[in-house]
Amino acid sequence: MEDQKYEETKNYISTGKIPKNIPSTKSNFIATSKKYKLNKKGFLTRDNKVVIQAKNQQKIFKAFHKHSGRSACWERIKKR
Repeated sequence: MEDQKYEETKNYISTGKIPKNIPSTKSNFIATSKKYKLNKKGFLTRDNKVVIQAKNQQKIFKAFHKHSGRSACWERIKKR
C-alpha cells in the first residue's frame, strides 16, 4: 500500500478523523478504510494479514523469498 494512504487509513481508524486531502470522496475513503483494522502492535491489517507499506515491500520480499528466480518474480509482483 502506498505510504501516504497507509498513514491516512491508520490515522482514520485510530482517531476517526478524515484527512483533509483525500484522493477520492469521503464516502469512498470511509468504505475503503472499513476493510482494514489495527492489530495489537498498531499495524494495519486486512483479512487478518498485515498490510505492507510500499517503502518496505522490496526489503520484506527479499528477506522471505529466496530462490533463483526471485528477481523475475519481484518484477511481476511490482506490476500489481
